[in-house]
Amino acid sequence: MTIGYDAVEYWPSHWNKGKERPIIHIDVVPANIENDYSPAVELIGDIEETLASLISAPTSFTPR
Repeated sequence: MTIGYDAVEYWPSHWNKGKERPIIHIDVVPANIENDYSPAVELIGDIEETLASLISAPTSFTPR
């Protein structure tokens, strides 16, 4: 999960080698899709409201 992520600050090639991690992008702007940064999910909007909604969401789910 990335929150307000900017690839210039920490290159995804350093922390997502092999692209094995599914990424959830949370930000006020859409992700800049790159070879090593291709989010599975993008939650675009007010970050505080998005996180509050995630915290209050039901927690039961079936992992894939």
